[in-house]
Amino acid sequence: MESGLPIDAHVHPYQVHRDARGPEEFAKAAFTRGLPGLVFTEHAPLWYHEPRLHFLSEPELERCIEDCMETKRRWLGKLDIRIGIEADWHPRNADFVAGLLARHPEIECATGSIHLHGPHWAEERDGLDGEECTTLALRETLATVKSGLFSRINHIDFFRIQLQRMGCEYHPERHEEDFREIFVEMVKRGTALEWNASGFRRDFAEALPCDSVWRWSLDYDLSRTYGSDAHKPEDVGAFIGRFK
Repeated sequence: MESGLPIDAHVHPYQVHRDARGPEEFAKAAFTRGLPGLVFTEHAPLWYHEPRLHFLSEPELERCIEDCMETKRRWLGKLDIRIGIEADWHPRNADFVAGLLARHPEIECATGSIHLHGPHWAEERDGLDGEECTTLALRETLATVKSGLFSRINHIDFFRIQLQRMGCEYHPERHEEDFREIFVEMVKRGTALEWNASGFRRDFAEALPCDSVWRWSLDYDLSRTYGSDAHKPEDVGAFIGRFK
């Protein structure tokens, strides 16, 4: 089916039911909305046990992969479905992620994210102001790319969630050189940049990256993907008409 729409390359089908119903419901939603396909990118485990909702344990991840692969088989010829993960970058998580990928060769797409507001970053961000948090996040984003573990960087300025929680404003223009350094490294390594729609569901009502960062990225020969970051079927393909 030639719809002219991009694949939704960032969805979380295991968040609601934690079983095979999720991938199937997401596939049905994508097909109904005329999308050519999906990349299932459930949140991978961390190097330590984190019981928050969106991090799967490794046994859960194994079941998720099996269920997603079964959905992929059922929709063969109707949807382009790929099996991926969204793995959190942290210097202490790098070896764990490398091992996870080695143990699960069925993972077709390993994508990297920084969730600076997460508890695993509490020590590093302690005592920092908004600008220092931004500098930290961008330095670690560059490290994420240089690690070579990931084919794509997700929602590159998602750290603005932490700034919002701190009551700080986001000033990307003060960090243009840092973003451009990241883009240069991404081009060298063939790392894709995601346009993530989840920001439209937040108070700032803007895509991630924000418009100015996205415009800077257009100066570079980067691969680009669209991601709804859907955690429920009704959000699959959300805001796709705004993807640039």
